[in-house]
Amino acid sequence: MNLHIASLLSFFLFLGLAANSPQRKKVRVKTSATAPLMGNMYEEIDEIQPGGKIYGDHFYVSNPTLIKKLGSAAQRGVEVQLNTSKRTPLPSVKSLRDKGVHVASPKKGLHTKRFCFEQPDGSCKVIEGSRNAANIFRHQEIQTVTEDPDYYQQAKDDHELNKDLRSPVRTKTKPILKITPKNKKVASSQLYDVMESKAKRILTMAEDSDGDDDFLDVDSMTFDAKPIVHSVEQVKKKRPNLPVRFFLDASATKRPKQLDRLENAGAQVYIYNEDKTETQGKIPSLQHQKSMIRRTKGRPDLAIISSGNLTPQSGHEMNADAIFPDDADLVDEIKKHNDALQKKSKRWKKNAAQAVRNMR
Repeated sequence: MNLHIASLLSFFLFLGLAANSPQRKKVRVKTSATAPLMGNMYEEIDEIQPGGKIYGDHFYVSNPTLIKKLGSAAQRGVEVQLNTSKRTPLPSVKSLRDKGVHVASPKKGLHTKRFCFEQPDGSCKVIEGSRNAANIFRHQEIQTVTEDPDYYQQAKDDHELNKDLRSPVRTKTKPILKITPKNKKVASSQLYDVMESKAKRILTMAEDSDGDDDFLDVDSMTFDAKPIVHSVEQVKKKRPNLPVRFFLDASATKRPKQLDRLENAGAQVYIYNEDKTETQGKIPSLQHQKSMIRRTKGRPDLAIISSGNLTPQSGHEMNADAIFPDDADLVDEIKKHNDALQKKSKRWKKNAAQAVRNMR
């Protein structure tokens, strides 16, 4: 039995998916205009009993409440391990280690955002997504919470792999695959190309016949993804009526030619907070969600929640994709979130790249 709980937000949107069954899954939705996404994490840490385990892989850890709670868990007899990048402030690392947390910095490029929780009775949970363990919470984010022993074991194995690696991951013994390995729901950038895999999944839509409810939504912060652009162009040639939307941060406008190609192919590209009017203090709110959802006639629905942006850099970092096949409820909820995000974003104007050149 699988349980997926997906959390989406403008500021914070939480959604739960009930256990896998032949019937349609029940989805619970809670919304809040102020609560940070870290609230879920705090509760999980507080509930872990002595003898339990917490395994974390997080790009950037600076949230003082999270640091305090992880330290308290270690001091009450919970095994706490954290892999984090060298971007995490040294005072944060020292504070965690002083309280008994095992902290490792596998290599500079660790970019995963995930915590695994295991109670002494064996019950387990994985929380992961795009959210950094920092204090900023007014970004557009996505997070999943999964209760499933097999999924937990895959995430734990990935944690151990991250911890042991001290050098770039592209080695002869670990070939980069072009598509997600079969039966893998936790897919690491150490084992396959995170961007090429999504490009191939998009390209398969060209083989399908049109369905009334078919669509493709792609979310990323930064964007430099020629393989993705090429796949969309090929699919739209075969299926010109297929709705395709991209939701990107203002930083994605650094690649105007690629955005033009998407629009010229017939995709809709939306840029969030391009004028930087949405802020937290002096910090502009970002479109920080990384996901892809696909619905196409004759194939299972697909949702991929990723820690990596659609750029070549993501393949050189330690990222992970959470892959949820045949989960119509999850796809519907992410689409609902994207519909709301579209209203807050501006459509990319065709040929903006030429306009930029003319201004120089």
